[in-house]
Amino acid sequence: MATNRIIPLATDTANATHAAVTITYAANSGKAHGIWNISMTYSGGTASGGKVQLKRGSTVVQEWVTGAAATFSISFEKPVGGAINEAISVVLADGGVGIVGTLNVQHELLKG
Repeated sequence: MATNRIIPLATDTANATHAAVTITYAANSGKAHGIWNISMTYSGGTASGGKVQLKRGSTVVQEWVTGAAATFSISFEKPVGGAINEAISVVLADGGVGIVGTLNVQHELLKG
């Protein structure tokens, strides 16, 4: 897949306190998004209801339940993501009152 790469592999980070954290990659004409790694942390206490979702458009295509775990990471042998002209997003669930959720996504944009 590296030969189809349009932009260099990059890591995007977002965080929020007592709220869901979402990183979204907008649809690109004639291009597709690929995700190589997703990692997250919860800090500031014990999280409740932790989970990470990968979405194509508004459809959840994969979900990992992290529970109260403070950290979670998953890497893929090949990039996963959307089809050509499709938005994708990664969502970290709200960890609870006073909990800071941080989401990191390693991403690339691929030729169609």
